[in-house]
Amino acid sequence: MLLGIVRHTPWPVFVLFFVLLSLGRKQMETRQLSRGRLLLLPLAMLGLSAYGVLTEFGPAVLPVAGWLVGLALALAIAGPWIVPAGVRYLSESRSYEVPGSGLPLILMMAIFFTHYAVAVAMAMRLPLTSGSVFPGLIGLAYGVLSGLVAARAQAIFRGAARADGAPASV
Repeated sequence: MLLGIVRHTPWPVFVLFFVLLSLGRKQMETRQLSRGRLLLLPLAMLGLSAYGVLTEFGPAVLPVAGWLVGLALALAIAGPWIVPAGVRYLSESRSYEVPGSGLPLILMMAIFFTHYAVAVAMAMRLPLTSGSVFPGLIGLAYGVLSGLVAARAQAIFRGAARADGAPASV
């Protein structure tokens, strides 16, 4: 059954998987990023998770509300503990030095595999997908996962601002 699922997966899904894997691998290295480049990943993950909610459930209230609640919870709660140690703002280059971390890779893969599993479950018309709770829980999961990526960027900005006087607004 698993082989059949993989065999029927469209090839662009595999391309997206390897692109996300490559991006996640780069996140594991210390690098210097401009403010704009630092915002690219959170915006992409917010877009990917919103796309997942809308393509899987349409603009229905429950999944969209779940996504918004999850996003708000992650942004409100995760910031203080999700910032990587050693973040610095480099005023001469107006960039942020961000130590490598595996967390972005984990979050990207979690969003990807959540989308993949939900798409498979819905294509197979599994009974759990027909209930009214499922869309809300999946929306909540997408919101929390992408919110954690956004909370990390927010925490990097705030952490660097406290350490080196960088601009703190996100």
